[in-house]
Amino acid sequence: MTDLTPQWSWQYAGVDGQVLDRPVSPQFVGRFDAEEWFGLHWRALRDQGAASAVLTSAGTVVPPRYDLRAVPETMTFPAG
Repeated sequence: MTDLTPQWSWQYAGVDGQVLDRPVSPQFVGRFDAEEWFGLHWRALRDQGAASAVLTSAGTVVPPRYDLRAVPETMTFPAG
């Protein structure tokens, strides 16, 4: 039987590397749902002071750590 207890969440750190208590991550049942949510909300998290984010499963850090400052606001691709 599959465990449907929410156990996935995001942990955010500020520019100084200290873990932030805000914003608070929702809890997710699966990794896919957590990553999909993050893909939609990372800009808002960055705007709220998160400089990096890492996914956790039942309190255990799951690499990689994402640097929210490293992604350009807009991306351009060469014509071709």
